[in-house]
Amino acid sequence: MKILFAEADELVERIARERLTGHELLFEKESFGEPLASKYSGIEILSVFIGSRVTRKIIDSVPGLKMIATRSTGFDHIDIEHAKKKGIIVSNVPKYGAWPVAEHVFALLLAGLRKIIGASESAKVGRWRVAGFGGKLIHGKTFGVLGTGDIGLNVCRIAKGFGANVIAYDIVRREKEAKEIGLRYVSLDDLLMNSDIISINLPLTDETHHIIDKRAIGKMKDGVIIINTGRGQVINQNDLVKALKAKKIFFAGLDVLEEEPPEKNEEILHLENAIITPHIAWDTDESRAFIAEKTIENISGFIQGSPGNVIS
Repeated sequence: MKILFAEADELVERIARERLTGHELLFEKESFGEPLASKYSGIEILSVFIGSRVTRKIIDSVPGLKMIATRSTGFDHIDIEHAKKKGIIVSNVPKYGAWPVAEHVFALLLAGLRKIIGASESAKVGRWRVAGFGGKLIHGKTFGVLGTGDIGLNVCRIAKGFGANVIAYDIVRREKEAKEIGLRYVSLDDLLMNSDIISINLPLTDETHHIIDKRAIGKMKDGVIIINTGRGQVINQNDLVKALKAKKIFFAGLDVLEEEPPEKNEEILHLENAIITPHIAWDTDESRAFIAEKTIENISGFIQGSPGNVIS
């Protein structure tokens, strides 16, 4: 079969060449859009990552496409319904971010609470001082977790390790795990009103789009801290910027933004009380290896008539 890996790195290419012998393998570093769709209109299997927008138009431009294997857990970058209508199998890679993303929540959180970036920059240029770098504790705070999938539950576990009082909101409650961890489920309003720190670990759906907006922020404590490693569109970014500037929100740690990559003049990029990383929460050596292995397994299974991790 003719298989294209877009947004491919050396690891994906090496494992694909080892495991998918006897097939025509193609690799491109760039994301899959109209230029690549035109160049590779004859492919039968397409593997992409989150930088590719596999729209209805893109799908229609590759008439022989039989499978889309995304190397991600999320799949909002693919028109799933249109793929389904055309009989195209779509698979993903679940669970690879469960620990990497949860740990990144606390990388962002601690960097902001302990003013790590400013303190490091000061020390490196010879200004060895204490003044101005006083921080805040996680211990003893009320830690609210929005979304208790595998990532959210791991965030709860880590927060409990810091000695925080952990509360959570989700439309699906995982009561067994909640009891084991020692977290308490509450309503969305209760979480917004009572949390000192809020970690957002929600997928993007019609219900979660802009779930954090001016109205939601207004319910929060003054000086609340927000960490978002879910999806950028879960937060109304304009409302977030206003709250950061007004110091309603003490600081925000963001691995995702509404538009990625953002324009250089995006106001949030220039706020001192926002720490931003470029959607790298998932990115560890271990998760890259897991993603590559599972994607090849999904594709091999499809070729053999038994695809894995099918979402459509």
